[in-house]
Amino acid sequence: MSPRRTIKKELESIRISLPPQLIKDAEKIIEEGKIPGV
Repeated sequence: MSPRRTIKKELESIRISLPPQLIKDAEKIIEEGKIPGV
């Protein structure tokens, strides 16, 4: 399993407790393969 898939799975498991905007931002970061500040 690729790291990105793992991250997406983690996101899905905590999705309920996160604000939708934060999830959108996180998914965008994952898709672009970029982390802000790195």
